[in-house]
Amino acid sequence: MNVLSSSHIIGKLAGNPRGKRLQKYLAAKLAVEPPEGTGWCFASGQDYQTRTPAEQRKWLAWAAQPGNAILLVPPFQTSVRNEPNHWEVASLEGPPGLDDMAHRVLSLTQQEISASFTRGLAPTMNPLIEGGTRLQLSGLYRKHPAAGIFAATAVPIWSLALADHVPVLVDWLNEWARLVGRPEDVEPVKPSIFEPSQLHYSLMVYLASDNFPDRETAIQALEGNDTFDFRDDDIHSLLDEVTAAQWVSNATLTESGRRALMESPYRPYAEVYLKLPPPP
Repeated sequence: MNVLSSSHIIGKLAGNPRGKRLQKYLAAKLAVEPPEGTGWCFASGQDYQTRTPAEQRKWLAWAAQPGNAILLVPPFQTSVRNEPNHWEVASLEGPPGLDDMAHRVLSLTQQEISASFTRGLAPTMNPLIEGGTRLQLSGLYRKHPAAGIFAATAVPIWSLALADHVPVLVDWLNEWARLVGRPEDVEPVKPSIFEPSQLHYSLMVYLASDNFPDRETAIQALEGNDTFDFRDDDIHSLLDEVTAAQWVSNATLTESGRRALMESPYRPYAEVYLKLPPPP
């Protein structure tokens, strides 16, 4: 993923000079809310922190989708716990110390970095992002490795100090992009295989024995029958399961339901006692 190909400045950041500067650096689009589809969103940490819980959940849900990322940037409110995981920011008394591992984005903006994360967000485990300091200047949250990320950084990536070093900024942000799960990384959900029990077949035999006008009539008849031993709480779930398997529609066997019954150990009942027509 290339951050430049799918960047958006969202929320209140889109309407202030810092956001417009970042828009210029990244050729990003301005938006009020996270966009449709996949991509990167940059927002003010303070903007997120002061939104309602419902609005925060909406942003978090968007960021959780594979291929998506939200990166919160300064300013932040300090000593306030936030979701997810009650993450918190603290003020620094002075610029953080950096070592030789620090990416140039951090060294160029070092004098403007005024906060660090004290809890809640996981470190990126990428030395280029972390910046060669014992302080946590960036962090993220994600549900699983293939998910998108909700992230935050104390690095002021909108800084004027980066105006002549945009390729350096893009290089640093593309390190973040390596952490984002892609849609193709998500394992496809395997369809569940319906394994009918004796009770399922008994239910279908009973439905085939009469013409029930609707589901409720069939349930009432099943509850009062003397032939099959159904517990009251079984009938609804059994009927739901054979309906989900497309063997029953309302209270009538479908073509696939009749075929399944004819191929089951209950075929003698279907043919002799219920006169169930064989499938075509």
